[in-house]
Amino acid sequence: MKLIRSIFATLSLLLALCVGGQASACPDIDGLVDVNCDGKLVFFFYGDSITYGLRDVALGLNGKPLGYPGRLKSTYFPNMQIRNAGSPGETTFTGVTRSAALLNGVTDLDYFVLLEGVNDYYDPRRFSPTTKSNLQTIIRNGRNTGALTVLANLTDVRRSFQRPWVTSVNTAIDTIKQVNFFNLTQSILSYDGVHPSSSGYQAMAVRMNAILRTFSESHRPVDSDGDGLYDFEESRYGTSVFASDSDGDGIIDGSEVWFYRSNPKSLDSDNDGLSDNFEVFTLRSDPASALPGAPKLTDLIIVP
Repeated sequence: MKLIRSIFATLSLLLALCVGGQASACPDIDGLVDVNCDGKLVFFFYGDSITYGLRDVALGLNGKPLGYPGRLKSTYFPNMQIRNAGSPGETTFTGVTRSAALLNGVTDLDYFVLLEGVNDYYDPRRFSPTTKSNLQTIIRNGRNTGALTVLANLTDVRRSFQRPWVTSVNTAIDTIKQVNFFNLTQSILSYDGVHPSSSGYQAMAVRMNAILRTFSESHRPVDSDGDGLYDFEESRYGTSVFASDSDGDGIIDGSEVWFYRSNPKSLDSDNDGLSDNFEVFTLRSDPASALPGAPKLTDLIIVP
């Protein structure tokens, strides 16, 4: 009797978005939550000349100063995509309007970081509660994109005439800020007494890195059934918020989506005649690809 043997090749599973070999809801990028689950880590930094990076002698590939945003990327978050909207000399009065225009229709941001207000000193309408209100409006503009929003207080200054203003603004926003740059003290400042030096911007990056990691984790979206898919993702795939294995194939939904790239609602994602469970746990093959396929009968001998 002639026996037909089918040989299955073990295919490499897609690991690009897997963290440490474990399923993860929107695999983190550089240790931060991918807020909108699009596989990118997009930061929008908004503010005045300090956000722009004035006085930093180190330049990025675009020929502009690195500032603390560029140093965050180069030191801590290599996969971060930066949009630096720092505008030297801007006040929060102008910032309200400009931020609304820049952010209109933007939907791909993960984090919106705001540092602004020192230039309000030169506006005749200056009043720290008004600056606070303006900052809150800018933050709302950032939040409307779907991004997590981070507000930093003002850095210290050496100018004795301007320092009371900085202190008053920081006092006004103390309960709504996430990052304290002021207590880095005047030691971070360059020769002009207002803008940080290169080492000062690096110190700001160190501070922001520590805050971002804690902030990101504390704002991780809800995953009610612990299947590795955030609740808001479940609707994308038609899976259950309350059942970790929607199709009952023994592979949790998050693993199917992010690790195996298989269909969390199908017992045989690639329709090759082999169940996802059998491919994953027995054959160690790819449940999302029909190759090498189910065994085919090519010869049949009937034994009496």
